[in-house]
Amino acid sequence: MTTLLPTTPLHDAVSSWLATLDVVGDRRSAGPYAWMRDGLADLVPIAEAAEPSPLRDAVLKLAEAYDDVCVLAAAGLNLTVETRGAAVERVVRRFDSVARLVEE
Repeated sequence: MTTLLPTTPLHDAVSSWLATLDVVGDRRSAGPYAWMRDGLADLVPIAEAAEPSPLRDAVLKLAEAYDDVCVLAAAGLNLTVETRGAAVERVVRRFDSVARLVEE
C-alpha cells in the first residue's frame, strides 16, 4: 500500500509550479533556465517558512544550484564547457529530485 504524503502549502506550491513549466518553458531569454527563476522566487520563501522536510530541502538545494548557474553566466568568465555543463547538471539533478518528491 502506498502512503500518501500530506498536502502542504509547499507541496501545493511546488505542484503548481511543476504544472506550469510547459507554459513558461519557452521564456529563456534571461539566461540559462530562466523559466525556473520566477517559480523559485515564489517557492523559496514558502520553503524557508515550511517545517523541515525532504521537499523543503530539495527546493532550497534546487534554488542554490540555480543560483550557481546564474552566477557563472553573469560573471562572464572564460569557463570550460565541462564547468558550465557540471553546473547545469546540478540544476537538472536537483530539479528531478524535487519532481520525484512531489510525484510520490
